[in-house]
Amino acid sequence: MTVSSDWERVAPSVWRRPGDGPALAVVGSLHGDEGHGNAVIRELLATSLPEMGAREVILAVGHPEAVELGERGTSPGADLNRLFAVDAQISGDTPEERRCRALQEALQRVGWLLDLHQTSCPTPPLAVGPATDQHLGQTARLGLEFLVTGVERVYGGGMVSEWIDRRGGVGLAVETGQKGTAASLEVARVVTRRFLTPSDEGMGKPVRIYEIVEAVCSPAPGLRFVRPLGNTSPVVAGEILGVTDGSPLRAPGDGAIFLPREVSDANRPCLLFARDMGLSNPNTV
Repeated sequence: MTVSSDWERVAPSVWRRPGDGPALAVVGSLHGDEGHGNAVIRELLATSLPEMGAREVILAVGHPEAVELGERGTSPGADLNRLFAVDAQISGDTPEERRCRALQEALQRVGWLLDLHQTSCPTPPLAVGPATDQHLGQTARLGLEFLVTGVERVYGGGMVSEWIDRRGGVGLAVETGQKGTAASLEVARVVTRRFLTPSDEGMGKPVRIYEIVEAVCSPAPGLRFVRPLGNTSPVVAGEILGVTDGSPLRAPGDGAIFLPREVSDANRPCLLFARDMGLSNPNTV
């Protein structure tokens, strides 16, 4: 791999371009089966990017061991992006725990973080984070139309972007599209360039906010959706979303769904239900 002389390696699969702080950081592929973040970081390492100005910049491949495997984590159920919670017990006994410690050390000086992800289901590009003025402003500046908030109800504050927020920075996770698609890779490139390049482009544009309410479980084994579903798919209360070997799966209210997946067992999470909170006021972005 060719690396420009502007970048210095500061940890395994973590590089830094010295400059003024607080640092900007781009993390990609915290999940090893979401490869577009890794691809974008490798591309950036081969360039000098003078348009970034004098800011310190950190680039990190989130979980290189999982990337090598092409799997979400190094073992079934392992998830690096759930280990950054306040009460996380990190012993360092697993590859995910060791990588969590390494990333926390490398990202100590970060003020603004972009965490690149992709989903298994169809999705428009969207941001994930709290609906603060700073997060909404960053979402708009990146050219994204949607911000999903309330994920801590499901993930317990364990995302690296949430760890940055708790330290006084602004962390934003971005789902760039569906895994393996050319469109998702191009969105990852564009969003990352916008993040790293100082500009007020997009500021003030309204952003639609979705608030996660709950994770919904399949009521019985053998869930099969009755229509194509993806992130932001609208639903109405009581609508039958899927059939099972027993009771049907119904929408718990009016709103939208995220991360739908057909599951074989009862009482397993099959989607996230969210309220559509409408457009943000552009005067507050």
